[in-house]
This record gives sequence, structure tokens and C-alpha cells, in this order.
Amino acid sequence: MKHFILTLFLVFNATLFCQTNFSISGTVFETDKTPIENGDIILISKKDGKIINYTFIENGRFYLDKIQKGNYTLKINTVGYEIVSKEINIQKNINLNFTLTSKSNQLEEVEIVAKKNLIQNKRGNLIVNVANTIFSSEPTTINLLAKLPKLQINEAQETIEVVGKGTPLIYIDNQQVSFQMLNTLQVEEIKTIEIINNPSAKYESNATSVLLITLKKNTSNNLKVVLKETTSFKRFFNNYLTNYLNIKKDKNEIKLSISYNHLNVWEQNSTSYSIPDQNIQSTHLITASTHRNQAIFNGGFHHQINENDYFSLNSNSQVQNEPFSFSTLTNYSENNNLSNINTQTNDLGSRYFTNTNLNFQKQFNNTDRLFLGAQHIFYLKKITNNITNTIDDNTFDIQRNQDFSINSYNSKINYEKKFSENVTFESGISFLKTITSNNNDGSIYNFTENNSAFYSQLSAKAFDNLTYYLGFRIEENTASGYFLERKEDQIHRKNTFLFPKLNIHFPFNNKQSLTFNYNKSIVRPAFSSLSNSAAYVNPYIEFTGNLGLKNAITDEVSLHYNFNKKAISFSYSHTKNPIKLFTFSHNSINNTTAILPLNFSNRTNISLETNIPMEYKLWSSENNFSFIYSKFTDDNLNTNKVRPYLYYYSNQKFSIKKNTSFNLNFWGTTLQGEGPFSTFPIFTMNATFQKKIKDLDITVSYNDIFNSLEFNENHRLPNINGNTLFFTDANFFSISLKYNFGNIGKSSFTNKTINNTRRIR
Repeated sequence: MKHFILTLFLVFNATLFCQTNFSISGTVFETDKTPIENGDIILISKKDGKIINYTFIENGRFYLDKIQKGNYTLKINTVGYEIVSKEINIQKNINLNFTLTSKSNQLEEVEIVAKKNLIQNKRGNLIVNVANTIFSSEPTTINLLAKLPKLQINEAQETIEVVGKGTPLIYIDNQQVSFQMLNTLQVEEIKTIEIINNPSAKYESNATSVLLITLKKNTSNNLKVVLKETTSFKRFFNNYLTNYLNIKKDKNEIKLSISYNHLNVWEQNSTSYSIPDQNIQSTHLITASTHRNQAIFNGGFHHQINENDYFSLNSNSQVQNEPFSFSTLTNYSENNNLSNINTQTNDLGSRYFTNTNLNFQKQFNNTDRLFLGAQHIFYLKKITNNITNTIDDNTFDIQRNQDFSINSYNSKINYEKKFSENVTFESGISFLKTITSNNNDGSIYNFTENNSAFYSQLSAKAFDNLTYYLGFRIEENTASGYFLERKEDQIHRKNTFLFPKLNIHFPFNNKQSLTFNYNKSIVRPAFSSLSNSAAYVNPYIEFTGNLGLKNAITDEVSLHYNFNKKAISFSYSHTKNPIKLFTFSHNSINNTTAILPLNFSNRTNISLETNIPMEYKLWSSENNFSFIYSKFTDDNLNTNKVRPYLYYYSNQKFSIKKNTSFNLNFWGTTLQGEGPFSTFPIFTMNATFQKKIKDLDITVSYNDIFNSLEFNENHRLPNINGNTLFFTDANFFSISLKYNFGNIGKSSFTNKTINNTRRIR
């Protein structure tokens, strides 16, 4: 603690000066004073000709921020109009007005449609343009993310994965949020989405990757209301209804949203396993359905004290009932004695989640910035299992009650200092305390985790064009868990971890650059995995948690080369104690099998990734290919074949006319082998048609067109061989209607979720 306080004292008393950040706002009209609906705004440095900032015109307005003093050229590029170029000197915030002139050679009866690159690759990170593209027509943010490269949403729409990277941290405008927050984020608020493959030290140590969402910024006060309803036809009917209100008046802004979703979820999976040493074979098929009513509430208040300082409060909650029924048909054989088991389960459950954040930011002397944040998260899940087993005409009943709760408290202090235009120093501390309790039919397991962290990072420029950041993060983590009825079995761990970070970027010219990254990170298990909760399948098998799970530590190096708009990346990583979810483990004492997360000794991952954009007239294409070699090793594992695999993603966009577009995308993987685990090929294709009529957006989508999205995995372990097959309900047709009332201008709303919310599930 004394080292933390000393570091903050030194940072607070630094007195060097640097340049001030300013903003440029403006309006763009035709000669008849009609607002220009869309176009590009580019800010170019007069000193070296480099692009400093970029934004777009929306309904005649634009906004650029974080601009330092100096001389620039502002260019306005809009299809059908003459290019405007204006030299400006930035010494303060300025507002500009432009009137564009139509091109003299513009032909009548011909409509020219502007194309924007949907996906870009910058220093090994993927940047997806959402605003004014086909992606902005998606009915929900979750639907949008599911159609982006390298992102995979699970069937329950509760977690997200980056291919080859695992679960990312999610940030909105450089501010961490929970996955649940995405349910209340409107697609129309999003400007870009960036997938950061090599996060810097300012991100939490468990940031193997970061999903950074940047929101639009406008320039006036107003009120905006959005009414949106999406109807989808899967195996069952599903309906999503959202009301969204945004009020901005001078320095104050309020956001409110209420969503009510009526979900009818169908799931099916098949599992088989064999234990050769005991002559056991088992196969079962589960068919489940959930009729779930879900309510989501979000409210926030933001007060802009001045241009750089703000105070904000935000809270979001999710409440849902979960009546859940499923049937399981099992064929179980032991020593050639076959049993037929019919299991009927009728569960009654509920889930409640709330996340509240308090933020304060203060800037000193235009060079130093202080951020203070506090957060509380509460999660509660209750379930009552009513189970009936029929084994060869013999019937018996089981009833179990399970409660699982999480209370998490977090505080954070960050400080940033600019010594000059090219040198920035950042530092911060955070404290986290999480308490979980799981009552599994009277067996109570309590778990407590404390985490203290300090980070420091220096970003600078050297040799005229080489830029780098160098940083580290140090964390002290203590964890303890025990059963209330037998405290002598207490689990206690205390560790201190150091996480260095390094990034070096060297541009050869305006079209080519090389980037090197080194990153050390940690993956801590989800809190639900560190519990004694269990999901009953049949008398011989359950899904369970694992109280003995360890943290996984990863070292990764990568090299990225950009040329023109194309890119190629190479990465190598090694993970100690990697966690594999849904792994088979047999208990020979009570003759039961658990499907649970397990640690293995090591995992090696090598990948070669390419990004290739293409376009021709009204057609544009974005393509991503990743060749991946991944291998799990363990002292107890037999040597199994490793099969490298290919992940591919392709997005095809057709701009039919100004307000009408069609999009077709598909992704998949080839057969992959990771030593003891092998996964069958995956493929899915989606189509979207979007039409805008004044303030009404109409979107028609057809997802998983060929009904081909299935997840099939084989496990070859020392004492058990298993196979899991998950059938998805991703094949659906949906219609979305969204009506917009009014228009919000420059939204200043900022609120940071400062906890590691991805572990709360």
C-alpha cells in the first residue's frame, strides 16, 4: 500500500506542461440550406501531412475532439459535391459552417452511393465501422456482435468469445462495462467497434483481448425517443420490445431504457462417453425448452462540469423468471447390463442482476487527468429442481434447491499526465472484494476474493516515426473458500503477479507499417465455476463447478504487418494451467461422471491471420482468415494428433441505393484437433435486408440460413472418452421496426464499469 501512495504522490506533483486538447464542431449544408445527410470529415496535420482525426457527417452535423494546438487542413468529402478544403489554426474550440456545391458533371437520374469500408485492420486490431453502414440496421447490439469477425456469442446470449483469445473485456468509450450493459446499448449510438488483440497495461490483467465500442458524438441539445420491436421466428416465437429515452439539456444528460422480452428458448444436446477400464458406456439426449419473460432496466445521469470534468451515475438491472423443463433419454451400460433411463426435469428459477457505478473525472492544468470510480454488483440465481427418473420401469423422485449469489465491491483511481505532445505517463490503483455464496440443497459453500492492483505505463515517440508504449501491472490476489459445515476443508491461496506489456510500432511509409507486441495476462475462472452448484442430467452424470480451479497465465508475442488496406499477423502464446470448459471427469468411488471446467498443464497456440478487403462498384467484401495451431498438454494425457484448423469470415455488402442495402455474411472453422480435444467443422450464413423510410428503419434478417450451426467435440482423456454435440436454435427469420423521435446532439454521457464483470455469471 505504501508503494501505491508514494507513486500517486509523485504523479500528482509532476508540473511539466503540454498542449491542450480542443474540439471542432460544425454544420454542412447544400446551397438551398438542406443539411447534407452523410459524408466524411478528415483532419490533416500541416506539419507532416498525416491524418490526425476522422469522423462523418450525420444529418448535416459533425464533431471532432481531442485535437491539440496547431495548424491543420480540414477536408470534407461527400459524393456528388465538390471537395472542400480549409486551413485552420487550432487555439481554442471552434464551430464551422460549410455550404457545398454540387459537381457540375453530376448526371441526372443517376444516384451515386457512397461506400465506407466496413472493417479495417490497424496495428493488428480490427476496427468495424457501424455508423452509416449496413451494421447500423441490426435490431440489437448482441445481434450486431454475432455478425462481426472473430466474435462468437453463445446460444444463451450471455457470453462472448474472441476466436483464439477467449473472453474479452468490454469497454464503451475507453470505459469498462459488463456484457449485460450491451442489452441496453442502442445500435444507433455506436460509431465503431474495435477488437484489440494486444491490450496495454491500463487494461486489467485478465484482458487477453478488449472489445472497445466508441459512441457517436453530436453537437446540440434535444430529446430523443426510440421505440423498437423485433419479432423472430425460431422453433418458437420470440419478441423483443425496447423503449429508449435520451434527454440532454446544456450540461446535464439523462438516459433511460426499458426492455421487455418474451423468449421461448429451445435447446438440445447429445452426450456419450465410455470408460474402458470399467466397461461402461453411456449415451443420452437432452431436449429442453424455456419460456422466459425478461425485463431490463437502465438509467443514468451525467453532469458535464466543464469541457473536461464530469460526474456520472449509472445503474442497470436485469430480472427474469426461468421456468425450465427438459427430458433426458439415456442408454447406460455397465458390464454389458443395459439400462434405459427416462429423466423428466421441471425447474422453477429466477435470476436478478444489478450493476451500479459512480464516476468522477477532473483535469488539472490541461495536462493531468484524475479519474475516481466506485462500483457495486449484485447477482442472485435461485432454482428448484423437480426430477423424476424412470429406470427400467422403476420410478423415483428427487427435489433439490440451489441458491447462488455474488456481491462485488470495487474502487479505482487512475492518473494520466502528458509531459509533451509525444510523451504520456499513466498510473493507477484498484481494489476489489468479491463474496459468493452457494447453497446446494443445504450444503453451503462460501468464497471470498480480494485483489489489489497497481499499473504504470509510458507512451512515447522516438526516432521521428517510431512509437511505443511500455508498462506493467502488479496484482496481489487472495482467495479463500470453505463449506459452512466443515471449515477445516478451507481452500486458501495468496499470489502476487507481475504483468509486463510492450508495443512497438514502426511505419515505413503511409501505406506500410510493422508492429511488435508482448503481453502477459491472466484468466481467472468465472465465479459460478468456483462453486458447488450442479445441473442434474441423469443418475450418472451432472454439470458441476470445480472448487480447485487455478488461474491461467499466458505469455504472448505477436508481429503485425500492414500494407495498403491489407494486413497479416503472426502470434505465439503459451498458457500455464489453461482452463478447458465442459471436460469429462469420472469418479470411480460413487460411479458418477461430471462435466466440469478443468486445468491442464500447458497450452500452446500459434496463429497466422490475414485480412483482405475487396470492392467493385456497388459491391464490397471484407474477409478474415486465421490459420491456428493449438495444443493442450498434461502429464496424464496420452499423445493425440494435433490438427491445425482454419477460421474464416466473409462479409459481402451490396449498396442497392441510398437508403436500401443488402448484406450477406458467413463464417466457419475446419476440423480442429488440440491434442485430447477435437472439434468438428462449423459453418453458418446470415442475410440482412435494410430499408430506411424517413424516421422508420425496417430490417429483415434470416440467420443461419442452412440450419448448419452445430458444435460437436470429442474428448480423449486417460480414463474416459467422451463426445458432446450441441444443437443450436440460431436458424430464424426476424422483422425489426424502429421508429426515431427527435435527435440528441453532442452526447457527453460517460460512465465506467470498473470491475471484472465478465466473471459474474
